Formats: sequence, structure tokens, C-alpha cells
Amino acid sequence: MKKIFFLIVVASVLSSCKKTYVCDCVTTFSYPGSANYPSTTYESTSGIAYTKQMTKRKATAACEHEGKNINSTYTNIKTNNGQTSLVGTSITTECKLH
Repeated sequence: MKKIFFLIVVASVLSSCKKTYVCDCVTTFSYPGSANYPSTTYESTSGIAYTKQMTKRKATAACEHEGKNINSTYTNIKTNNGQTSLVGTSITTECKLH
């Protein structure tokens, strides 16, 4: 009986270590200027809520992965999947876990 009670207590303590996190990402685009067009910088924000409870370590890894995916997606869009270059254009994505 004591073992069962102990296992229930341990299981509840371990499951309470998990939380629900939100990964907020900001993608910044900078385009060079020319004679006809001024230089431009704009931002796109996104928030990804992880609906499954997870440890902070897993949530941090997922958020970092999300940032890389967002940056890669925008780069592929702007370069037509590598068909053109990003000369003078910069795309950066920063994600923070909350």
C-alpha cells in the first residue's frame, strides 16, 4: 500500500513539472534601396502556442526549430526556392519562449 501511495505522489510531482509554453517569433526583412525605391524594413510577428504540456527543455528546442523553419520558409519565398539571390536583402527570425 505504501509503495502505491509513493508511486502516485512521485507521478503527480513529475507531471506537474510540465507547462504550456508560447513561442513568439519576430521576422525582420530589410531590403536595399535604389534610385526608384527607398530601402525598406518591416517585421512579421507570430506566436505559436504549444497546446501539449512539455518540459522547458523540449519547448525551447521546439521554439528554436520553429525559428529556423520560419526563416527558411521566408528565404525560400523571397528567392523563389533558390532560383534568385537575396543580394542586399536580409531576413532574420528571432524566437523567444514564454
